[in-house]
Amino acid sequence: MSDVPVEVLQAGPRPTMSHCKGIIVFLHGWPDTNAVWHEQIEFFSKHKYHCVCLSLPGYSGYVPSESWGMDFPEVRDLLITAIKTVSDDQPVHLVAHDWGTIFAYMIERKSPGLVKTLTTVDVGAKVKLSSTLAKLMVPAYQLWLVSAFLIGNIVPVIGKPIGDTMTSLCAKYYAHAPDFSPNHGSHINYLYFYVWKALLLGGTGGTTYLKHYSPSRPTLYCYGSAKPFQLHAKSWVKELQDRDDCQVKAFDCGHWVQVDKADELSETILDFITTHTK
Repeated sequence: MSDVPVEVLQAGPRPTMSHCKGIIVFLHGWPDTNAVWHEQIEFFSKHKYHCVCLSLPGYSGYVPSESWGMDFPEVRDLLITAIKTVSDDQPVHLVAHDWGTIFAYMIERKSPGLVKTLTTVDVGAKVKLSSTLAKLMVPAYQLWLVSAFLIGNIVPVIGKPIGDTMTSLCAKYYAHAPDFSPNHGSHINYLYFYVWKALLLGGTGGTTYLKHYSPSRPTLYCYGSAKPFQLHAKSWVKELQDRDDCQVKAFDCGHWVQVDKADELSETILDFITTHTK
């Protein structure tokens, strides 16, 4: 297993306590930290759920020996191991945002018995960029981050500071991220690198593992409707809407639903997992 650090944040009643209603595992995305789930942790802890936040590998600190990061299957397996450790192999409610949703889908596909319910926020398992704006903006910012990643890894001495600055500028002025850590730099862009590596060179890396994916567990998909474009295909929304064990809900906000509509999202998740664990 890789030495890339995965920060584990736990709160709420211990799973062994009789009044604990279950375990909720939260997965964040780029360029966030576990702190992005602060409001949800406070909410679900009060509702007697044991909450666990897992950082994406490398997002809690820079390890020079691991500067090239990990491809998607490796990250998935690392997260599965972490979930099994904190849950004692018991099924959990998985809640994820952004890149975290991709890993949530991958985890559910490989280890469905580990997942009671699946809640994903703002990125679908099927993505289709339908507008011209989306087709321009998504490759533009992703390739900017890939460039920052490569500069940080390849150019001696000054490469990492340049890559870090490029990453910070994108996070602050393009993404308007609410939770950008000073520990974050070009090294956290490795997921974009492996996506484009798979797209350009082929192979089994990147997100190719999700081809023809359909969730086998009850799934809640939430997204912000007040964005220039959506990161899901209409077919993904329809697929879930046509199922009795799934739900789709739009929120009048941007990408960070868990921040902009924290209370409403938490109530929606609570209602969903309560309904589907009776």
